[in-house]
Amino acid sequence: MKRIFTVIFAALFSLPLMAQDETILDRGDVVPDFTIEMLDGSTVRMSDLRGKVVALNFWATWCPYCVRELDHLKRDNVLARYEGEDFVFIAVDRGEESETVKAFVDRKGYDFAIGMDRSEDIFGIFAEKGIPRTYVIGRDGVVTGYVLGYTEELLEELVSKIDETLKTN
Repeated sequence: MKRIFTVIFAALFSLPLMAQDETILDRGDVVPDFTIEMLDGSTVRMSDLRGKVVALNFWATWCPYCVRELDHLKRDNVLARYEGEDFVFIAVDRGEESETVKAFVDRKGYDFAIGMDRSEDIFGIFAEKGIPRTYVIGRDGVVTGYVLGYTEELLEELVSKIDETLKTN
């Protein structure tokens, strides 16, 4: 009886986690062209990034796991390992105003590229729910993988996906 209760509890507990992973673009899918407005006012088109490996990290200032992930990237200087590589990392804020994001980024001292997705149209290309979520996109514009959520283990998985894509794509 205890075993049945454990199985039922585990199944019910996993339902919200599965619902969070409502992915639209998955490994092997071509990323359509779109333009990201950057926090500094410039714009970046995905088609202009062809030939580079791209990591798009979807986040928000109100998301504690997102903030932990970005803090970890900054604290451990994770992105420095890709200097000199054909690699671009853009942290795309989901659904907030530029003033809110700018104040937050300035306070945190983030020095990586910050994109804005106020309307969440860009996020809607990739998924329906669930942040932090980071997509790794190959030089050919095809998704090579993504990571949903943040733990140190998931960050290691993301770094492995980036490393693998840089070597094989």
